[in-house]
Amino acid sequence: MHPNRVVRFSFVVGALLVAAVASAAPDKVVKIQPILVAKSDGSDVSPDLSYASYLNKIYAQAGITFEILPSHQLNDDAYYTFDAPDSDPSIAFNKVTAAGKGQSSDPLVINCFFVHAVTSVSVYGFGYLNQPYAVMDTSAIASFSALGRVDTFSHEVGHVLNLDHTDDTNPGTPDIENYLMASGGIRNVPQALGDVYPDGLGYDRMLQSEIDIARNSQFAQAVPEPATMAALGFGALAMLRRRRKA
Repeated sequence: MHPNRVVRFSFVVGALLVAAVASAAPDKVVKIQPILVAKSDGSDVSPDLSYASYLNKIYAQAGITFEILPSHQLNDDAYYTFDAPDSDPSIAFNKVTAAGKGQSSDPLVINCFFVHAVTSVSVYGFGYLNQPYAVMDTSAIASFSALGRVDTFSHEVGHVLNLDHTDDTNPGTPDIENYLMASGGIRNVPQALGDVYPDGLGYDRMLQSEIDIARNSQFAQAVPEPATMAALGFGALAMLRRRRKA
């Protein structure tokens, strides 16, 4: 490599590191294992409707970011149309916890089943309080609007992080319909990233008490300190310098 190119590359790496250290980065990370469900013959794979850009902006309020792992495909008619009767919650729970369905072996990774449709109950999705499982009805989410119901996944992840509905826990909250954990029947759903709090219409806001609960969830793990990342970067720069001298 030409020496001048090494110098320019080193300068770019250094600038990126300074910018990364200077920015207020989230200090908690939550890992997601998407499980995309198809029919038993492998056709009609359900889409990943996590809307990651919305997910990360919403939870930036809590200093939480997300790592979405490579998806698994599950070919199973019994999951493609996912029966979840209110009369017997064990039916759905037994499905999401059944071995060999694409779930992560790490108990601190949230397993999300993206299914074609949820039957026996009218929901866009559901998540289990303080349990690493959620189910998304992708047909319902996608048909909500041209863009889709972009905060359903974020809302259900909130349940996994041990958050209940704001209208149950804090019913007197002003403009409660603008909060992430407001029940689906009353919640205002953004249709542009610029309308997620603190911008625009201020949708999908979180109370401080909800932020505290989410941050203390077992699924919200610490990320490396910026100083650690900087040290790794400076080590890389040193290697570049040595390579140039060689």
